[in-house]
Amino acid sequence: MQMKASREIALHIRDNSKISQVKQQDLQGLQTHFGHVFVDWDGVNCPLAKVYNDASEPKSAYEWFVILDDDTQLPLDFLESLVEADRDGFGADIAVPIVRCGDLIVSPGQYNFVKGKHLTEVQRGMLPSYNLVAIASGMAIRHRYIASFPRPFDERLSFYGVDTRFCLDYRDRRPALFVTSATLEHDSALWKSQDKDEQLRRFKLLRQSWFVVHQDSLVKRAAALGLAVLASVKRTVTYRDIRYLL
Repeated sequence: MQMKASREIALHIRDNSKISQVKQQDLQGLQTHFGHVFVDWDGVNCPLAKVYNDASEPKSAYEWFVILDDDTQLPLDFLESLVEADRDGFGADIAVPIVRCGDLIVSPGQYNFVKGKHLTEVQRGMLPSYNLVAIASGMAIRHRYIASFPRPFDERLSFYGVDTRFCLDYRDRRPALFVTSATLEHDSALWKSQDKDEQLRRFKLLRQSWFVVHQDSLVKRAAALGLAVLASVKRTVTYRDIRYLL
């Protein structure tokens, strides 16, 4: 993690592994840079929505709640970009960086009806939230939003779709979001080559999430079903693997 730390920042680490990965020397090193460091480990691999919701409920007040995955690389100006969002994006309750996976912009992206689309160029600053979604890693959420909508991540979702559903709920509640000056690198398996079995497993998890994300709308549920069928058939033909239809 390449970023200047601050004694004003509280660091919450959710260790989601069966065997704790945070060593005592690691903890001591972090405590010299952050005002408070809390390691949350119980040996249970919790769903991401629950992890995010639990971490967003500290007893002390905070201005921003920032989510960072362990495979996200932070630039040196990340904290400065949050200061910028605090100053210039007061009308928005979430601030997101541009996130890249290699040459691909993976966040923010466009979302129309039930389907997302990658953007080739993203404007910085205040943007309307009505057709934009962003991945959770690197996302900063104002405390006032979480105070108004406690536990804002849908716990019907465990992995894929968590951030999409959050953004769809957000755009129904707030008209704008803020895209900061920061650019993050995110090493996501979803947009990288995988072996056949892992690729199939991830596709099925993703496909399942579409129905949960749109569960509250009969029309969108039907559209998600159509999308799932088309996507499954396309992959069956592309990879010559009947398992995509199951």
